[in-house]
Amino acid sequence: GSRRDPDTNVDDLVVWIASTTCREFVWSEAIAARNRQVTIVAPLPMTPKQAFGLFLDALDSIGLTVEPSGKFWRIIETHNVKSTPIPLYGFDGRRLDQRS
Repeated sequence: GSRRDPDTNVDDLVVWIASTTCREFVWSEAIAARNRQVTIVAPLPMTPKQAFGLFLDALDSIGLTVEPSGKFWRIIETHNVKSTPIPLYGFDGRRLDQRS
């Protein structure tokens, strides 16, 4: 059956992706305190790689992104990213080249 999690907040979203991918994430209290929410609808089971893509899309929809920081993934606001365009990282942690 399909899974629908209405109004998922950032904390719950990160806990879900951490348990799905066995990755470690760090984010500030300021990001959590803004209580941004997303709705996720997942009609079929996903691989960890597919779940990570969904996670990145969900973060993007609320103005957040991730960047590798040592062995952690840091969740940051997209407007705080210093470079333009925003660097994108794949499931393996490598930076993805821009598509032309």
